[in-house]
Amino acid sequence: MKKTYKIAIPIIGLIILGFIFNPFYWLMQPMKKGNQPELSKQEKDYFQQLTKKYDCGLKRLYINKNKDNEDTLFEDQYDKIPFIYSLSIDLPKVKDISDSDIKDICLHIKNEILNNDVDLTEIIIYKNYDIYRYLYDAKLDSLVLKK
Repeated sequence: MKKTYKIAIPIIGLIILGFIFNPFYWLMQPMKKGNQPELSKQEKDYFQQLTKKYDCGLKRLYINKNKDNEDTLFEDQYDKIPFIYSLSIDLPKVKDISDSDIKDICLHIKNEILNNDVDLTEIIIYKNYDIYRYLYDAKLDSLVLKK
């Protein structure tokens, strides 16, 4: 009986140490999703309107960039440093949004949701496989489509 304990305890210990020090196990853990600010009331209301109108799925993302165009990773300072507002619109195959409607969505985001925030640098809208990049100039208060 004592002999089996002497053999079983080191084997169990080796198995436990194998799980702890196995790099494959730790590398295969899912990545932590970056924190994003919660949707504001204006965003929730507007996204519900868009979802009803176009029968689409919407995802919003804030991207903070520094002067070297690198991600700053300041997850809690979205409103204090320059940022890009990104919106993904997943449309069904039978629906489409015109370019003028995309521009109206950008203007609504800039004026109503972000209240002409001076730290906004760009609004990017992904419509299925199309990308619309609108550069924002806070001094002129204008959005310009980047081609």
